[in-house]
Amino acid sequence: MPDNRLVECIDADPNQTLYQAIRRGRAKGVRAEVANGETLLAAVAEASKRAGLIVIDLEGTANQAMLYACGKANLVLIPAQPSLFDVVEAMKTHAVVEQAADLTRREITTRVVLSRTPVLRQRVVEHSRKQFAERGLPMLSTELMERTAFRLMTYTGTPPWEDDPEGGAAGNVTALGDEVAALLGWTDNG
Repeated sequence: MPDNRLVECIDADPNQTLYQAIRRGRAKGVRAEVANGETLLAAVAEASKRAGLIVIDLEGTANQAMLYACGKANLVLIPAQPSLFDVVEAMKTHAVVEQAADLTRREITTRVVLSRTPVLRQRVVEHSRKQFAERGLPMLSTELMERTAFRLMTYTGTPPWEDDPEGGAAGNVTALGDEVAALLGWTDNG
């Protein structure tokens, strides 16, 4: 029986950024491993035995590993920066999610999450939101803002809620986590 307090992160991106970040930070209750297109399904099956939440990080190209991961997912988050290029790439990723949903014959919840958005609102962010809406891509209302704390974390491994619990980055992560938890149907009771 999986432990709902544990998180398994499977990094199937050749850059292994997620894996390295988790290993550096050594967060309690979070385990990281590396997989590729050939080992991904087995890694997910094993992780499912141990953890209540599995996070899979993939490279940003449509490939077989992405199709596998989407087919197993309850929620797919598509990160995008506020630019036309990211809108186009997000559309490609969304198409893979739709293929996976068709193959598995079930709906797969998908959301775009804007990242590296400026703290001070700019028209390009609103324009990007409009582009996603026009293309029918649902978005998280929470954006990951461009904050120094996120960059600092890549060096220290210390997450913003430990480094500066009252800071804007910590609040940003909490808001994002709350929104994702609600999409997954998680409540404080369960």
